This record gives sequence, C-alpha cells and structure tokens, in this order.
Amino acid sequence: MSIRPRVAAEIFTRDRWACHWCTYPVVFAPALKYLQEDVRRRGGNVPLAYYDFNFARLYAPLLNDLAAIIDHVQAGSKGGPTDLSNLITACNRCNMLKRGLDEAAWRKLIEEYRELRSLQNRTAEMPTEWDGFSTMFLLALKDDRSAASSSELEWFEALSRLSPLSRPGAPGV
Repeated sequence: MSIRPRVAAEIFTRDRWACHWCTYPVVFAPALKYLQEDVRRRGGNVPLAYYDFNFARLYAPLLNDLAAIIDHVQAGSKGGPTDLSNLITACNRCNMLKRGLDEAAWRKLIEEYRELRSLQNRTAEMPTEWDGFSTMFLLALKDDRSAASSSELEWFEALSRLSPLSRPGAPGV
C-alpha cells in the first residue's frame, strides 16, 4: 500500500529523519537524484553512485542502506493498520530485513545485531537539524519543476509545508 507524500513527509519530520529501528539518519532519495543531475549539469561527467530508482547497492550504496522508507510497526501484511500510530520512519536496510516480522521478534534481532557489532542506540546523537537532504531537494526544484515527475511535485508540495524554509522570516521555497 502506498503512503501519500503528504503523510510520509509528516512522519519523516515527526521522526526527525531517523530510522525508528536502528536510529541511524535516513536520506530522502529524490534529493540524491537531483544532486546527481546537478553534478552532471555542472560538467561533472564522471561515474556517480548517488541515485538509483531501485536503491541498488552497485548504483546507490547510500540509498541501499539509508533511504527513507515508511514502515509499519505491526506489518501491513499481518493486518497492521495504516494509521499514523502504526507508521514510522525506517531506513531501507531495516525495512528490507524486518519484512513481515512482528515488533517483538524484530526488536530481538536488532538487539542481537547490536551486540554482535557493538552498536549503540544513536538517538541522542541525532542533530535536530538533520533533514535527510529534503531541503536540498526543495532548493533543486525551487526555480524549475519542469523535469519533475508528478510524484516529485507532490513531494515538493508536502515538504514545502514542513520545511524550515517556509517559516516566517526564512527565504521561501
């Protein structure tokens, strides 16, 4: 089931652009698409691995692990509701590994993984200013939206409402 960009943008913002499960920062994939296009437009005709629609590791390693995804705490495939209380921000890695596991089983696996890799919960280390590159996406589309897909335009509208750039006194998008 597809979550509308307006709802997803609210969830990403609510969750401070961090994965609910592993607490790592997530990245807004369309921003990296426009960053890659900007590099090429500026004459950077070198192979880049910033963006791939399928988040393939070979073509977009950052997205393969850290792309911002909306996940269900209680899996949708197991009847989990699609309401804000059951929807969270996840990184692509956790979303792919969790699949249809229930929350208790998934949390047990995460803890075992953390112990194995000596990982710590990084929630306290997350900067309040992290935005998953969503501001870069807004600025990329600010002046010219002609090449944007309808989905990207919907994202632009949703993120524009929530962006610090849209606050009074800030340069608007």
